[in-house]
Formats: sequence, structure tokens, C-alpha cells
Amino acid sequence: MYTIFDHRRLCTMKYIPTINIHAAVEVVASASCSLSLLYLLTTGSIYRLIAPNSYIIALLWALTLLLLWSTIKASKNIFRKSYGSSYRNAILYGLCTLLLSPSIFHAQAFALPAEEPVDQVISITKEPVPTNDYKNIGDGIDDTHRHITLTSRNYYDTILKVSNHIEKYKGYTVSATGYISYHDKALQGNDFVLARDLMICCVADMSPFGLPTEYSSTTPLLEHTWYTMEGTIGTRNFHGVEQPYIVNSKITQADAIDGYIFPN
Repeated sequence: MYTIFDHRRLCTMKYIPTINIHAAVEVVASASCSLSLLYLLTTGSIYRLIAPNSYIIALLWALTLLLLWSTIKASKNIFRKSYGSSYRNAILYGLCTLLLSPSIFHAQAFALPAEEPVDQVISITKEPVPTNDYKNIGDGIDDTHRHITLTSRNYYDTILKVSNHIEKYKGYTVSATGYISYHDKALQGNDFVLARDLMICCVADMSPFGLPTEYSSTTPLLEHTWYTMEGTIGTRNFHGVEQPYIVNSKITQADAIDGYIFPN
């Protein structure tokens, strides 16, 4: 028989909350995504995915909202008896975390392997040339000595400047480090482009970018191998348009430079 004492005893019993599995999984997944994005932003590894001048403010807002969302989810739903959400949101957060993981662990997702040589003998200096590629030297243009030094910081902007003022910089000497690329269909013979990977916005638009370089040897250089080049700026006519072209080039093998170039 149910008595008044049983009622009082039931009323005084403490409620022990239980964790809602659906809500817990969603909170853990969204928190993992938030922490991954936070790590990439604080360490600078995010720049493996986007150019430094792209969407940083938007990413900070997204991180803030995601952290707030995770906190609200945890406080409101994790101990609810009934939570109508499925695992769809958790799967979405989990996929975002997995996509960010290669940059967290510094996976070289965009490295291009050199092709295997085919009975080639090239008379080139074999000692790697040490590079101080990230030295801050502005646009690298020395008008006094008529010399241009291209680095990762000025590679894109300075080449664009030279292209827009070809007559002014014609005859200047230039030095740069990059990899051999044959993507330019206007190249003749064994000429090549000394290229760097250019990122305007994000990894989806990455492409080779550099100056076409004259190379008179009968043996082509292996694509995607790295060299330091010194030469003189000349011009070529391509479909009625004057373009800068490196002539009298001297090349030496160089160590690969990690990262990419971008507009400043």
C-alpha cells in the first residue's frame, strides 16, 4: 500500500542525472573541431590552407561562434532525458576535424615529387645553395645596382610589378629560387618557368607562378626539381603582348623551400 511516508521518501530522494549520449557526442565533436581550428590559428598552421590575407576575421568569428555553440550545447542538452537530434551534426563536426588534421600534423599534402631521371647528364653545380628566402627586403628591387631579388615575401608582387613596367626593368639582373615547371604552353625548346606555388585565396586555387627562363641546353631539366637562378630580364612577344623573360641564366641546384607565395 502506498502511504504518505512513501510519498515523502520519494520526494526527498536526490535525482541523479544521466548523460544524454546524442548530446554528448555532438558536444565532443564540435569541441574537437573548435580546438583544431584554435590550434591552427594560434600556431599559424592555418596558412597551409589559406593565404594570410584571406578570411582571417571570418575564421575568428567562426571559432568564437563554434566555441559558444559547444558551451551552450553542453550546458543545455547533455543531461536532458530526451534530445531529438540525430548524429548528423556530430558527423559533420567530425569530418571538419579530420579535414583539418593534415595541417595540424604538418602533412606535406601538396609536395610534388620529382620525376625519375631518364639517362640524363646535366652539367650543373651539385652543391645545394642555401637560401635566406624569407628575409624581409621589401620588393627586392635595387635600382642603384639594377638588380632584383625575389623571395617568398615578394615573389608575386614584384613579378607583377616587373610585368607592368617591362621597359623600366629590362636589362636588370634577377635572382630567385624555385622549382622547374613546364606548365606555360608558350615555352620553346627546353625553356622553363622557375615557379613557386601561388595561393590567391585557398588551396583550391593554388597554381605554379613564375618567370619564363631561357635554357639553351639540349637536355631538359627535371620538372619539380629546385634551382637558384641568376639572369637578366629580357622580353618576348606572346600573341602581340610583351612579357618579361629571363635570359643569360645561370642555375645551381637548391634546397626546396617549404610553403607557397601569395599577394601582399
